[in-house]
Amino acid sequence: MITKPKLSKGDDRQFSYRELYLETLEKVDLRECEVAEILHEEIGSELMAIRMMVKQALMDEQQKRVINEEINNVLNKLKVLSNQMNPLILSELGISEAIRKKCKLMNEEHGVVIRYTEDGDQENPLSRKIQSGLYKAVSEVIHFIIESGQPSKIFVNALNKPAKYSIRIEDDGQGVAAYSTKDKYNKAVIKKIHGRLLQMNACFKLERHGRGSVITINIDK
Repeated sequence: MITKPKLSKGDDRQFSYRELYLETLEKVDLRECEVAEILHEEIGSELMAIRMMVKQALMDEQQKRVINEEINNVLNKLKVLSNQMNPLILSELGISEAIRKKCKLMNEEHGVVIRYTEDGDQENPLSRKIQSGLYKAVSEVIHFIIESGQPSKIFVNALNKPAKYSIRIEDDGQGVAAYSTKDKYNKAVIKKIHGRLLQMNACFKLERHGRGSVITINIDK
């Protein structure tokens, strides 16, 4: 189990460190938005132009079909990468729809059943900065579960309360043992996730659940 450390009552390091992290996160987020726009607008447009050139080129239909398939594959990868860097739905509809969409995309990509539900108060949303960090953390956790736990089903539940926002991610994979930090990959991923959440004043907990496991993320508003 991983939890955030307790600080003394007069210790303001947690607050200042969190604010510094959120400021850095905002700058990174802005930069990623710029890169995502370049990927979508410029490179995407160039690939579409190449597709039109292929259509008009003097070559047999089989060659055109192969080239178009490759272009479509690259366009799809650019779309996924652009969405990861700058999930427009996050600013348009909020964290819930962004995570719901992410679950659907990962379901299609990995063939794992991923279901998302939400409970609680919709009138107390998280700040835009926190939403951005949480979206990335949840995406990393789900990907980590798929890679290490090898589940067939993942259930994601968000609980929004006035003072706290919680994400519960349950899977039917190989259990807590699959996420052992003795494995270098697991250790690196857990450290990255834990670090991201810790600076958001959040905690991360991993527990056994039946034959699988449950990962809980709690964020104090």
